[in-house]
Amino acid sequence: MLVAPAKGIFAGQSVLLNLNGDKTEAMVVRQPVALHINFATERGVYPSSLMGTMAALRQSFLDAQDYARHQEAWQASPRRFKRPEYSPFLESLLPYVVGKRLVIFTCPNQEDIRRAISLAEEFKLNVLLSGANEAWRVVEAVKKARLPLLISLSFKPPLTSLYANQGEEVKKQAEDEIYPANPAALCKAGLSFALTSYGLTKVDDVLKNTQAAIKAGLPREEALKALTIHPARFLGVEAMLGSLEAGKMANIILTSGEIFEEKTQVKKIFVDGQMFTPKKAPPAGAGPAAVSLTGSWQGKIVSPMGEVDISLELDQQGSQVTGTATVMGNKRDIGEGNLSGNALAFTIQTEIMGQAMSFSFQGTVDKDVIQGSMATPMGSADVRLSKVPQD
Repeated sequence: MLVAPAKGIFAGQSVLLNLNGDKTEAMVVRQPVALHINFATERGVYPSSLMGTMAALRQSFLDAQDYARHQEAWQASPRRFKRPEYSPFLESLLPYVVGKRLVIFTCPNQEDIRRAISLAEEFKLNVLLSGANEAWRVVEAVKKARLPLLISLSFKPPLTSLYANQGEEVKKQAEDEIYPANPAALCKAGLSFALTSYGLTKVDDVLKNTQAAIKAGLPREEALKALTIHPARFLGVEAMLGSLEAGKMANIILTSGEIFEEKTQVKKIFVDGQMFTPKKAPPAGAGPAAVSLTGSWQGKIVSPMGEVDISLELDQQGSQVTGTATVMGNKRDIGEGNLSGNALAFTIQTEIMGQAMSFSFQGTVDKDVIQGSMATPMGSADVRLSKVPQD
């Protein structure tokens, strides 16, 4: 999993993780992977327009080139040239502007794709285009630029799209029919791309939306490559990830059938050779609720990295459970909540380093106590909560 900051123009650097256990250090495959840049604006300060953002980016790249030339000249002849004033910002840009390390531009619409291509060509940057769910609209420009694509499996039309501004019916049709066809159109044009979860908030939507792309014309074999071989190659880790070969990391999924079939179930997951068994949420309506969850709950999340406070505000209607969870002061919505008998399951939508993620809870309710485990990107954590007495 590639994790990167999300906000700001120069958002920051990403890290590649292999989600193989409880210790964050053991998950790191490569750090840093790339510099991530967004075509963002700043409210009330410069740059407050996209034209200003492009000017700021160009100036930053030009300054980095100038800074590198000045440093090189001074180091070659320190008596002849004045020592350049140190700039932490420009120093951080040198590996990408001069050293040609990987730069990932986030491009949620066709205009941003053109902007990224323009900057890549002008400054000879080593670029990946991320998001790019409107690449089909500028396919010839993308083909000419020969830039790899990280295609988002989020099929929501960008805010700049006409489809997003002509009413809910048109927007829904675009989300269901037009944007899922983006990968198929790129495949037909002969372009290589990876499929990513960028923009998604539910883990289950990765497979569901891949299936939608296949129904829209993407060949199954190309879909599989776009989830395995291609992203490993684009990120420069194909020697260790992306395919089943001797000496590579043992990341394997065992399923009950062809992976892209709707009824196929994941049976076992191996990450770095460690086996994990997916836990199934109890089906909605599988049994009557044995207890009432409505109200306030407080407790702890306990993991090898320490304890974290958690509080829940729950509302129960039959077997359906909704509400909010507050962890470390951040309040998040609870989704997919279900109580069957005394078995409780729900998810919490949150962000880590700007990356949208879904944490899943599985456990039981015994009178006024909830206990179970929370599956997180850092591994499994124990959870125990007690119901707050009502006045």
